[in-house]
Amino acid sequence: MLGTLRDPLPVNDIEQIQNVYSETAIIARKGHPLTRNTAPSLAELASFGWIVEPRGSVSHGFFDKMFEPLPVEHEVRKLECGSIVSIRPMLMEGDWVALLSTHQVQYEIENGDLVIVKTDFDGPRFPIGITTRANWLPTGIQAKFLSILDSQTSKLISDPVGHGHTKRLEREIL
Repeated sequence: MLGTLRDPLPVNDIEQIQNVYSETAIIARKGHPLTRNTAPSLAELASFGWIVEPRGSVSHGFFDKMFEPLPVEHEVRKLECGSIVSIRPMLMEGDWVALLSTHQVQYEIENGDLVIVKTDFDGPRFPIGITTRANWLPTGIQAKFLSILDSQTSKLISDPVGHGHTKRLEREIL
């Protein structure tokens, strides 16, 4: 399975092979009020509705931690949604904000439809890679896929436009 790697492992008989890190940022539409300031305050960030991945995800945990310093009476409005297909249009058509992997919206950023909100907060980095059974041996076609994946992820670090938020790692077993 290809995707975000988990720590701790959900079960003992799997192996994770890390390919890249994907960094996150606060994303909003072009012209959003938060893009007018060089670094909006936590209170300014909290004054907008947020689209947040479901509870239990790495980004939801970071979201909760980011707004922890706010007084209890200053509740942040949030909509939980794990579908990037649904999140993109909500961001582009309204004043919503989201904490997303910049890879998930790279084309919208490159086209100028969405922008990274400049803040003093560093978002989490997600390790991306392959999860397999510990004793798994790839078939010929699966080995070819892994080779292509390695080749393509190696290119990510060399493309600073749009892909610059992803870092190539040495292939290691976690």
